[in-house]
Amino acid sequence: MSAARSHNNCGGVCVRGGQKHWRHLLEVFPDRYAEAEHHEQQLRAELGDVAILRERRGGVSRPLTLTELRHRQPAEHHLGR
Repeated sequence: MSAARSHNNCGGVCVRGGQKHWRHLLEVFPDRYAEAEHHEQQLRAELGDVAILRERRGGVSRPLTLTELRHRQPAEHHLGR
């Protein structure tokens, strides 16, 4: 991911990244995002209500799935435009 970071050793698919990181990945490498989203869905099927990301609102923290994050983005972000 040359459009990414000098410390990039995970191809941009960093589970420690925050929402901004994942939105950027969706925009720049939608195929990598889709693969991570698929793996997250598999984990959720095995482990239940877990996600790579968290959302905090009003002092309450909850899992934020990559699918939900993608649905919040304008269409051009996940069409590689």
